[in-house]
Amino acid sequence: MWFRLSICSGLCAAILLCAPTAAPAADLAQATARQNVAPEYALTVSPVRIELAASPGEQASTFVSVRNSGALPVTLQGAAADFLAQGEVGEPRFVPAGQSEWSMSRWVSSEPARFTLKPGEGRRVEVKIAVPRDAEPGGHYSAELFSTAPSDTGQTAVVAQVGTLLLLTVDGDVIHGGTAAMTGPRVVQKGPLPLGVRFQNVGTIHVEPKGEVMITRLWGAPVEAVGIEAQNVLPASARLLRATWAGPGIGAYLVRAEMTFGSPARRIVSPERLVIVFPWGQVLMGIVLLALAIGLARPLSAAREPGCR
Repeated sequence: MWFRLSICSGLCAAILLCAPTAAPAADLAQATARQNVAPEYALTVSPVRIELAASPGEQASTFVSVRNSGALPVTLQGAAADFLAQGEVGEPRFVPAGQSEWSMSRWVSSEPARFTLKPGEGRRVEVKIAVPRDAEPGGHYSAELFSTAPSDTGQTAVVAQVGTLLLLTVDGDVIHGGTAAMTGPRVVQKGPLPLGVRFQNVGTIHVEPKGEVMITRLWGAPVEAVGIEAQNVLPASARLLRATWAGPGIGAYLVRAEMTFGSPARRIVSPERLVIVFPWGQVLMGIVLLALAIGLARPLSAAREPGCR
């Protein structure tokens, strides 16, 4: 997942905040791009997601690259913000520091914390995470955000932010746990058939479940196995993982998800779900047309009988 600011028309913004005054990083959840922004700016950051591990009391560090692809120089300020997974699509929702059980924004700093980029210039920034000695084992999450800083004249520029997601595993007694359930339509007229697997992470660490949707006849005869897209799922959140069966024929099928996640790998199997593929719309239309044909045929037949006037 790339966090990208694009004030140019040809780029897309994954995190974009436009406002007449500077806003704290924790307020990004409520920020939207409501105002017109000058097309001379374009910022990118890479990588967009970094996974690290450390023990309590240790310091973890990494580097990110920030580039100004716009036509004007820009001064950026680094700041950390906690985030949670929003909905079942995994979009990050930024929250105030300490509000999340998995918070670590107060552990994060960047060097340099403030810097200026000329047009076309990029810079490597070191991101440091100082893990407290009493840190809970498991996953902790924040983002390092880079936002345009106020000018030296005291005037506040349009605020725009890009950032990198930080996923930290604190060593210790980590719990892996998850459940899976099939979702999607129960009756379809034809393919392709969209299949969904709702994975609920009940552990204390983010996981990336992988697996297949197994499709069988009602009597158990295997039909096909369809791969499930792999996505990160944060603790205490659910994510909808998608798959598509391209060529179902008419009939009744049972579908179930077989998945593995965690290290060492744990295997789970979802309950089976009945799916019926039947072109009921075409059948109904055929019945209606047949009824109309019969209804019209009877008067015509009666009119041809002898003695009928």
